[in-house]
Amino acid sequence: MDQECIFVLHEFIDGEVRNWFRQHVLHTNRDKHDWTFKEVLIGLYNRFVNAATMQEAREAFRTAVYDAQTGVQTFYDDLVGHAQNMAVYPDEFTIWETFLDGIPAEMHCALIRDNNLSPEVNTVTEFLVYAICYEQSARTASHYDQHSLCTYVHPCQKRIDKGKAKDNGLMEGDIPQLCQQWQQEFVDIVNGTKPELPPWQEVNYEINLIDKTKQYKYHLPRCPRALQEQLPDKTNCYINAKWWEPRLAMQAAPLLCIPKKDGTL
Repeated sequence: MDQECIFVLHEFIDGEVRNWFRQHVLHTNRDKHDWTFKEVLIGLYNRFVNAATMQEAREAFRTAVYDAQTGVQTFYDDLVGHAQNMAVYPDEFTIWETFLDGIPAEMHCALIRDNNLSPEVNTVTEFLVYAICYEQSARTASHYDQHSLCTYVHPCQKRIDKGKAKDNGLMEGDIPQLCQQWQQEFVDIVNGTKPELPPWQEVNYEINLIDKTKQYKYHLPRCPRALQEQLPDKTNCYINAKWWEPRLAMQAAPLLCIPKKDGTL
């Protein structure tokens, strides 16, 4: 059966692959005489597929490019995906170096200068967390820069163009008074979230697991060192508010710790 499969395979290959096949499998002076069909496939894979795939993965890892549309998380995932296809998985410093070389210069500087991150102290995951924060902040700032020509008068989507503000009796100097007025009017929703469960509603939702017995294995991320002192306080706050309940479990979903603009968790 193996010989029949080998001869049939010969009819479906050409070029350099057929030359290798004739030289190593069919030639009378070949080094190995008793080929099985499985051995032929492995030989072809090692000669033409495996090496090329590893080289492509290494080149893709080296030339990966950050795309502002897809974001820094996608860029990092692409790097890890290419690294997993390489013959030798790169060390963490290589991944960190390639990651920093690929992100925009302003993001690079912010991570090192503003957040005081260092490859000698921080992990690649910590660099990623702060990069995501920077990216989100930049997008928020860009959004409000684009709408800076409008002055909000009321939360109900009513706006007054600065050029017509004078005609309506409102000036930029009125903004602080208006802000204070809105704070008083909507005091129940602008002073943060109360540390308690919301009232039970008529319609409530839950997310059910598709397979309760499925086990997931992955590398658990770590909380950034800069936030480790704040994490217990935040955890206790959520537990006291009954948003979280301590439970014993075989596994748990990872928790992504992202600092706010003021640096708190």
